[in-house]
Amino acid sequence: MKAIVRRLQLAITESCDSRCVYCNFWRLTQPRALPVTRMEQFLSLLDMTNGDLVALTGGEPTEHPDLIAYVNLINDVLGIKPLLSTNCLNIDRLERILSCCGHSLAYISTSLDGIGCAHDRNRGVEGAYTRVQRARELAASNGLKMRFAITVTPANLSEVETLLSMIPEEDLDIKCMETSPFYYGDNSGRQLRQVSLEDSVYRILRCYYVARGKPNNLYNFYNALYRRHGFRPTCTVATDELFVMPNGDVCGCHHKSPLCNVFTIENARTLIEMQQSFRQTNGTCKACFSRCAAGDLVFRCAHYERIATKIIHRWRLGEDSPEIEYANEIGAHPT
Repeated sequence: MKAIVRRLQLAITESCDSRCVYCNFWRLTQPRALPVTRMEQFLSLLDMTNGDLVALTGGEPTEHPDLIAYVNLINDVLGIKPLLSTNCLNIDRLERILSCCGHSLAYISTSLDGIGCAHDRNRGVEGAYTRVQRARELAASNGLKMRFAITVTPANLSEVETLLSMIPEEDLDIKCMETSPFYYGDNSGRQLRQVSLEDSVYRILRCYYVARGKPNNLYNFYNALYRRHGFRPTCTVATDELFVMPNGDVCGCHHKSPLCNVFTIENARTLIEMQQSFRQTNGTCKACFSRCAAGDLVFRCAHYERIATKIIHRWRLGEDSPEIEYANEIGAHPT
C-alpha cells in the first residue's frame, strides 16, 4: 500500500542568491535545507504511477549541495524525471549540474519578471536577465525545454503583454504575487497585493485570448478569472498533491498546516489517513489560486478547455462577463 500522489513539490532549500522584491527568502539569516539522506524512505511511500510532475524548487535548489543526488533519487525511486526550478543566476553552477544530470531532468523552469533591466530590478540582481538568456541556451544544448513565469507586481505589470508577444503562451505562466510564508519567506508584514493589479491581469489576458481565439495555457486563463471574480477550478492539493518544505514538513497545501514530517512519518498507511482527513476538511477550499494549485486543469483538461472555448467565443462577440454563468461548472467537483 502506498499513498497516491500525482504532483510532488520538493522545496529542498530556503537559501537563495536572488533578491526579489516580492520575496524574503534572501533575508533569512539561517536558511534551512532538506537533507537527501531520509528522502529515499519517504519517496518509497508514494505511488506516482499516474504522476505528471515532480518539482525541485526552493529557495534556489541549485544551491543545495546534494541536488544531483536528489535528481538521481527521484529517477530511481519514482521513475519520473523532475523539473528543476532555478533563478539561473549562477551559470557556471547550472552548467555543471546539467552536464551531470541534464539527461535526467524533464525541463527547466525559471522566472522572467520583465525584459532586460526590468527583470534585473524585480530580481534585485544586475545582469539577471542576461543570465536567463544564457541559461536558455544551456537548456537547449542539453536537449531541455525551458518554461518561464512572470510574477506580476505593480512594478512589472506593463511587461506582461511584451512577454506574451515574445514567448509562446504555453511556455509562460502569468502568476500574481502571493504572500505565502512557505514559498516567499516570511512575508507576514507585507501588504503588496492590489485589486487594481488583479483587474489589470484579467483585462490583459482577456484581450490576448480575444485576439487568438483559444488558450494554450489553461492556468493563465483560469487564473485571470479567479483574479477578477474569485471563482476557480477545484483544488487538487487536497487530493493529489504534496508539498515538502525545507524543514521536512509535508503539506497538502502550502498555505495550511503540515500533515506530517518526512523525518517522523513511519508508513504509507499513516500518510494516507492524513491525506484523507485533510481532503475531508479542505477538499472544497477556494481561498487561493496559487502557483502550484492548478492540477485539476491538467487532470481534467478536456472539461476546462471546453468551458474556456465557450467563454472566449462570447468575449469575441463583445459580451462583458459571460464567464460568471459558468462559475458553478468551473468549480464543480469531478463525478
